[in-house]
Amino acid sequence: LYKDDLYWEDESVTEALRRLNIVAPHVIEERNFRLIRAIQLDCQKQILPKEQWLTFEE
Repeated sequence: LYKDDLYWEDESVTEALRRLNIVAPHVIEERNFRLIRAIQLDCQKQILPKEQWLTFEE
């Protein structure tokens, strides 16, 4: 997860995500994938393998 993925979705964040979805929908899809994967791993009490961690360049 990125730090930006964890912001509380108030009105301003929701509007920013809506605008981003118009310009770059793949970014929203990637964000949703990261959130779902994090929640799933947390429920299973597992840690993401280090080779699957995102780097700052990604």
